Amino acid sequence: DVYKRQLSLCLILLPVAGLSAAHAAESEEMTSTETATDQQQAEPGYDTGDFHIQPEIQLTTYYDDNIYATDRVEVSDYIAILSPVLKIHSHWDKHSLKFETGANIGRYLDNPTENYDDYWLEASGTYEISSDTILFGDAGYYRKHEARDNKDSIQSDDGPTTYDVQSLGLGGRHRVGDTVIRLVLGYEKLDFDNIGILNNDDRDRTQNAAGLRVTREINNQTRVYVQGLFNKRDYDLVTNGVNRDSSGYSAVAGLIRSLGKKGRVEGYAGVLSQDYDDASFETVTAADFGLKLHWYPAESWKVTGNLNRSLRETTDQGASGYLLTKLDLQVEKAISSKVKGYAAYTYGYYDYQGIARKDDYNALTIGANYQLSRDLLISGSYSYHDNNSNDEVLNPVPGLSYDYSKNLFLLSLKARF
Repeated sequence: DVYKRQLSLCLILLPVAGLSAAHAAESEEMTSTETATDQQQAEPGYDTGDFHIQPEIQLTTYYDDNIYATDRVEVSDYIAILSPVLKIHSHWDKHSLKFETGANIGRYLDNPTENYDDYWLEASGTYEISSDTILFGDAGYYRKHEARDNKDSIQSDDGPTTYDVQSLGLGGRHRVGDTVIRLVLGYEKLDFDNIGILNNDDRDRTQNAAGLRVTREINNQTRVYVQGLFNKRDYDLVTNGVNRDSSGYSAVAGLIRSLGKKGRVEGYAGVLSQDYDDASFETVTAADFGLKLHWYPAESWKVTGNLNRSLRETTDQGASGYLLTKLDLQVEKAISSKVKGYAAYTYGYYDYQGIARKDDYNALTIGANYQLSRDLLISGSYSYHDNNSNDEVLNPVPGLSYDYSKNLFLLSLKARF
């Protein structure tokens, strides 16, 4: 038991990645239905005295008819992605540890300059001081690439932009009667690579955040909360005379309502604001809101939805950032004990601050999963993506537009051992 306590405490103090203050402050316990599902999915693997070890591997192949996400010369290609993953988690009565490492190795058939090798290492854990007081932490390192339809960067003809992420999240939760107080601190460092003649050093930055949530249980079905999130974003360089450093906050009040076996719904509303060090950028203040839904309307049906708003970073000339209002909606239907069908829709409205650019993004996906055995899953899907921007009169490069549409056909096979 001493070994477990020491190991849990050491993990919480690791330098980290992956846990932002916003996510940590907003996270809630899963419903009993979701917990049971996760436990069933975790059955494959191997057990030691203290840990469960679960190796996985997935092969995904898909056809993309517009790999560069452009409305000019559309290029199609076939892509294969090999994704090995290793998960290790404890099964102790108190405290918890979880480790995960994996990779996404992407290869293009006809356009090898688009190949990528992403990988990551994550660690998380909890340390229970008492039944009312818990410390938690999350750590990790990520090697990533930016897809060609990414709005946060200028893309190079020499290949996709690659970058490293290191982050740390620490926090604690304490219960006093029917009230739960949750405090989280988050740190994230992003380091972008230069690609060809494209210099990305002006995007390197650190992001610090702190979040506090106070939740009050009204009854067995209803909880209310107030939450404050504070952030500070520091760029390594001042580029072209522009200082993109900023600090900001979000303050909301929310309600969580249990629907029993039918699921759960959560809604919140408030205000967000970001103040920029550069005098050419005005302070952005806007409504902050969100709605989350987990609903089981009938046997074998599941509906999930998430509506939220966030203020994102950009290096677009003249823009301080953009407000993203995003809706994700998915409907699942268990056709049989082995087959599950689903349909998903995503809408995003990108409102750039300081310039007139507005983007409307729509994506529709239909697919199915077939559980060949307990350890083997095959999936197939079709998705359509469309971005419509008013940038034609704004973009200084003649003939360059952010408009595009694309079709993707995907097939994957996942095995757990």
